[in-house]
Amino acid sequence: MDAHYWPAPGWKWKTLPFQREIADAFSDPLLETVTVLKSARVGFTKLLAGYFCYRIHFDPSGILAVLPAQEDAEGFSKDDIAPALEATPEVAGLVGDPKARDSANTILHKVFPGGFLKVVGAHSGRGFRRITTDVVAFDEVDAYPPSAGGEGDQIDLGKKRAFTSPFPKFIIGSSPKTRKLSRIWRSWEDSDQRDLFVPCPHCDHGQRLQWGGRDADFGIKWPKDRPEDAYYLCEQCREPIEHHQKEGMVAQGRWQTELLCQGNAGFRIWAGYSPFPAAAWGKLATEFLKVKDDPVRLQVFVNTILGEPWGDQYKGLDHERLMARRESYPVRVIGTRDDGSQETEPLVPRQVAILTAGVDIQDDRIEVQAAGYGRGEECWKLEYQVLYGDPSSQELWDELDDFLTRPRRMERGGWDYIRATAIDTGGHHTQTAYDFCRPRYRRLLGTRPGSSRPAVSYAFAIKGQTGEGTIWPREASRRNIGKVLLWPVRVDPAKDAVQERLNRIEVPGPGYIHFPRAFGEIYFEQLDSEVSELSHDRQGFPKRKWRLKTQGRRNEAWDTAIYDYVALRGLIDGFGFDLERECNLVASMPDDPDDDPRETVDTMQERQAALPAKKKASRRRWKAAEL
Repeated sequence: MDAHYWPAPGWKWKTLPFQREIADAFSDPLLETVTVLKSARVGFTKLLAGYFCYRIHFDPSGILAVLPAQEDAEGFSKDDIAPALEATPEVAGLVGDPKARDSANTILHKVFPGGFLKVVGAHSGRGFRRITTDVVAFDEVDAYPPSAGGEGDQIDLGKKRAFTSPFPKFIIGSSPKTRKLSRIWRSWEDSDQRDLFVPCPHCDHGQRLQWGGRDADFGIKWPKDRPEDAYYLCEQCREPIEHHQKEGMVAQGRWQTELLCQGNAGFRIWAGYSPFPAAAWGKLATEFLKVKDDPVRLQVFVNTILGEPWGDQYKGLDHERLMARRESYPVRVIGTRDDGSQETEPLVPRQVAILTAGVDIQDDRIEVQAAGYGRGEECWKLEYQVLYGDPSSQELWDELDDFLTRPRRMERGGWDYIRATAIDTGGHHTQTAYDFCRPRYRRLLGTRPGSSRPAVSYAFAIKGQTGEGTIWPREASRRNIGKVLLWPVRVDPAKDAVQERLNRIEVPGPGYIHFPRAFGEIYFEQLDSEVSELSHDRQGFPKRKWRLKTQGRRNEAWDTAIYDYVALRGLIDGFGFDLERECNLVASMPDDPDDDPRETVDTMQERQAALPAKKKASRRRWKAAEL
């Protein structure tokens, strides 16, 4: 198949050299399965839409496309399939307009002579029912949930829909995630494992383009401090290959198989081969330098740019090693004691641009941790406090409120406030936690130095959910007794992120986590209280699970450390807060060490009463300036 169509008006599709054999495999009736282990920026989604056009025109049949979620299915249909159908002359009149009042053609279900095209999300098993098809395309399978609504593995369900087809075709494509849980990696290992070998323009040696890395003698390299001038070093002759030579190399490339395997053609392709401007070697090198010291962002680079699975580190933390990392934070002398010693006040380090907090509620106490974040999400753990008392009493919640509203003295001068707090509402005091969060969801505190606007502070009522996905949800829910805005956050990826940074980042900088000398051994033992392990659910599907290392072990320090990071994600992902912009703003402020917070609680309450009526908060994105 050599698909030619216009994915958007004015843009003519031309199959790229490395896409031709993949496209031919799509249309080969003797190949039942095609696996594409890929990165972003290689045109797989457009290639898939082109194949659908080919089937509609030359070999009409039933086509089922499975995307990770319902919104992904709708986006694929609107942004990729619809433009391809509209702009391809051979099929333009075969599929009806979904805007017409014809129930046979909708966004997710299109009918044409001899077949249909249905697009479903992988979350629900209903999309796989009552369908008999010939082609099933599974896109981004590593982003699928473990099961389709409890009905089983989506790939197995999809294949059963083509059970009666004489020539079934299954296309499985995805960027990988973690190696042990990766569906695309397992499918690639069961394939004939084809890699694209391209000739060196100097020695003609055929090789698979690889990232290489610092310790490798080949791969993408660049002059010091000039990543935009990146080149490729041949693994045979060690001669540099300039980026402008890449297109000619790839045009002469040949796919070579590693294993003999009939029925599953596996292709591995990553952004280093792509001719798109965003995949230039210099741009890839620049992206790498931005994320190389942060394992959370580095994993995204490895998965989506290199197209490689991330190696899981199923281990806990070394609390003694972390404890040895404690450091002295800056202090301010505020007086002299009777014995002649200096009385000091702790200061928030100069690099901190935003303060957050995490709160965990127990039956006889509330534990709260405050942290500061700077450039690249470098983190300074600041305070940890245990408030003893009955969580059903108002006095204990007043203590928590005092902790959260107290201005913190900054090393750069002036003061700042905790701007977001994530409060775990699970446990035995859910309603009381709701009552605390509801009036404090968004409120104004004191005016900060250098700003004429009061600080905005958020109290997020959260409920932890297990499983993969984004940490911060798209919107909150009010389906609870207290009618409070409740945010169902994914705690597993938050724990993964924090543990990866603690384990891998040893040098202060982006992603590094600092600890003050005031934190004792109990804190670090609780920080090392959980471990991630690979297990299987009742249906046999592999899954990641966090568990206590020792049953009954206290873990509040670990939980609140996760929650203060969740609060940061809430500001960034939920409300559009720009941390880097705030860091630049803070860095430009002149030092003013002698000022003092003069806002009283009464003044804060007056400001709060003057707040405008809130719109639907679950969908509103506040400007960073409001924070």
